[in-house]
Amino acid sequence: MHEDGLIRIEDFRILRPVKDGFPYLHSTRLYPEWAFSRCAATDAALSKKVAKVLMLLDPDDPAMVASKVYRWTYPANYEMVLECLRIVGLQ
Repeated sequence: MHEDGLIRIEDFRILRPVKDGFPYLHSTRLYPEWAFSRCAATDAALSKKVAKVLMLLDPDDPAMVASKVYRWTYPANYEMVLECLRIVGLQ
């Protein structure tokens, strides 16, 4: 929102900012945002090749910048997402 000019970051105070190498200000755990998966009919070898290319993309790659994606990573345990949803009453 700051990059789009919708807010002024100076108007906010980040409580207990996390310093973990992620390029954006945050004060909570990071949660998976987008998942990449294959359909059962998709060739497994092809999906592995695509996954490898995604993992190797540099954060400065034009495709990554345009999609506002910092990096791709291996599948995570989504239990913490379910826990978050339970805490806020959405699960």
